[in-house]
Amino acid sequence: MLNSKKLFIYFSVIFSLSLIAIILLMSKSDDKLNKESKAYVDNVLPVILKNLDEKTFLKFAAPELIKAVPEEKFKEIFKIYKKLGKFEKYIGSKGKAKKSFTLKGKKWIYANYIALAKFSNGDAKIKLTIIKEKNNWFIYYFKISSKAFNSIDNQSDNKSYKSTFLFMYNDLKSHS
Repeated sequence: MLNSKKLFIYFSVIFSLSLIAIILLMSKSDDKLNKESKAYVDNVLPVILKNLDEKTFLKFAAPELIKAVPEEKFKEIFKIYKKLGKFEKYIGSKGKAKKSFTLKGKKWIYANYIALAKFSNGDAKIKLTIIKEKNNWFIYYFKISSKAFNSIDNQSDNKSYKSTFLFMYNDLKSHS
């Protein structure tokens, strides 16, 4: 019969191996999500930036965002974004996908990215959060910042758009 010390060692080894297996499986899943989310961002952003209109953006927006923001707001925002001029080049994005769970136990998969692009009136930095729902990615948060907004506005009507209008349906942590 096994004594208690050997039994403890036996269960400790099994527990450790199980924990290592879980960590390895999760890291593979995270790598997959990172590749998947980056591919989505790098495919969708150039389409949105080329057109810079609300109709194109809404094709990729999360249903929650569409419900939360009136259509007129989208038109207003993209009128500001059009001040960037003609889209010239998508430079790329950096970001990372994450998994978390809500208080109700629902899995929440999202990714935060920062991307850079060139326009005829200046460079732009795009911050976005995408969410994965039912195997599809959607834009949940979207913001374009550019020094071009300041220089254009100083020439015209002295308004400042250092940081342009921000889309956000709700804080990521309260999503359920």
